[in-house]
Amino acid sequence: MSKKCILLGVLLLFAVPTWAQEDVEKVNVFVGYSYLRGDFGRLHGDVVGGGVVSGAYNFNKHFAAVGEWSTHHDSDVKGMNVDNNLFLGGPRFTFLRTKRLTAFSQALFGFHHTQIGLPGTGLQGDDDTGFAFAGGVGFDVNLSKHWAIRTQVDYVTLDLDLPSVGINQSTDNMRTSGGIVFRWGG
Repeated sequence: MSKKCILLGVLLLFAVPTWAQEDVEKVNVFVGYSYLRGDFGRLHGDVVGGGVVSGAYNFNKHFAAVGEWSTHHDSDVKGMNVDNNLFLGGPRFTFLRTKRLTAFSQALFGFHHTQIGLPGTGLQGDDDTGFAFAGGVGFDVNLSKHWAIRTQVDYVTLDLDLPSVGINQSTDNMRTSGGIVFRWGG
């Protein structure tokens, strides 16, 4: 009995590298445009435009580590200027990978830096750095082995403390992004 278990264990040990040998890129970089529909206290519902850049390292065809930076700016949100930067990282799970379509979900954690300016009021604006989370899904339409077009939707929560505009709360936001994916390796 123990010889069979040892033999099975050795076979499984040699099979693990073949499981990891999959035709998937090692690294991909996404560059795109992004909208953040924010819940910035009394600025609720306003859309802030910007951009997003992310990089992912694929461990295998299902799991990747992701780092992301996005920035959003609007110069006239109910008389205020809003600047928001997100610095996030975390895991990505790819649940569908075909020749033409790749679909994934991700959960990214990190921090935000948000500034609110009050031009023309004589009042000083405010800024805050705090916890941020973005979780969502994305779809890549694969154009070739090295290029794809991505659409992505994320739920974003920010811990904000901006007393000059009366915000001291966790906010719920929706972010949509679209752009190009570059792929290398694999």
